[in-house]
Amino acid sequence: MTLSEQLQLDAGGAMTSILEQRSQIGVDVLDGLEKKFGISFSDEYKSFLINTNGGKPSPKRFVTLDKKVESMVVRFFSAGTNEEESLEVEYEEYVASGAIPSDFIPIAYDPAGNRVLLCVGGEGRESIYYWSVDEEPEEFSCSRKYMRKISNGFNEFFDGLF
Repeated sequence: MTLSEQLQLDAGGAMTSILEQRSQIGVDVLDGLEKKFGISFSDEYKSFLINTNGGKPSPKRFVTLDKKVESMVVRFFSAGTNEEESLEVEYEEYVASGAIPSDFIPIAYDPAGNRVLLCVGGEGRESIYYWSVDEEPEEFSCSRKYMRKISNGFNEFFDGLF
């Protein structure tokens, strides 16, 4: 598969591409983040970051498996930047602070500030979830109560964007 084909995965007849990509990274950056966070990214997600390092998808809409939420990805977070809209900042803000369980990491956000999460451990590892931040009480509950499953893996999620 060519790099172009990797970046434009077939999404039900439409091609999904990533706009406004960040600086390219290598496996060493991801290995460092995995060690720092004490997690392991899925191979599909690692491949995505190495090829794009985040950005804005087109098309960008998705629906949860239970069909209760339809939203869109504004941007996938980048790695190795330590700047706003990065995995490092998201990890500190939501995982290290205890706002969400430690077996999840935010990978994208929607227009309302809700997060798309990658499950990095336990049951459902590699699955993608939608976390409705605006449904949470003022104090984050660190539970799965406001999470809805989107897909069983990153490629399935990316390929399903419409």
